[in-house]
Amino acid sequence: MAEIWFYAKGESPQERELDERPFEDCVALLELSADRYLGEDPTRSPSPEDGMTAGDSYLVVAVGKEEASAIGWRPGYYPSPLAPAEALKRLGIDPGEISEA
Repeated sequence: MAEIWFYAKGESPQERELDERPFEDCVALLELSADRYLGEDPTRSPSPEDGMTAGDSYLVVAVGKEEASAIGWRPGYYPSPLAPAEALKRLGIDPGEISEA
């Protein structure tokens, strides 16, 4: 199962695992694309966080080798291009639950 993480930039950055889903479902629901690949260690590659201002947020999906290779992708991290509110809606997660974290 791929892990779906929420990241919000602020004075104290917020990171929270939201859900786990089959990677193929994540690709479809969150409009992931192979060209937005962040690598296996996102701390060593450019990330969507670069250029973000306080209050900005995004969702990222982490996938392991076996599940990624099953559909021809690389293992690692993929950010969703969707606005967080839209991505959460597609996942069936109440955005109010995230802001309380």
